[in-house]
Amino acid sequence: MLGALRKAGVKEEEIQWSGLPDLHARDGDRMELTVADDGVGLPEDFDPEKTTTLGLQLVSAFAMKLGGKVVVDRLDKTRFSVTFLRQQISA
Repeated sequence: MLGALRKAGVKEEEIQWSGLPDLHARDGDRMELTVADDGVGLPEDFDPEKTTTLGLQLVSAFAMKLGGKVVVDRLDKTRFSVTFLRQQISA
């Protein structure tokens, strides 16, 4: 996420992290890993599926390996979530 913000011209001192990554159980056998920040946010035309930054490519590869999907939410904070099946992490 830092790389995407830097590419968008955001200075590092403007980035405000809201906390550590959060991993919790969802409905049934699903898990969700979330990272959020309450800084200036991402550009409006940002598309996580078309990114060329190594960090987000790694996140997408991680999600795919777990059979999950990356979701970006920008309602009040910029939040990246990966939801995946619990059984995938023990395999």
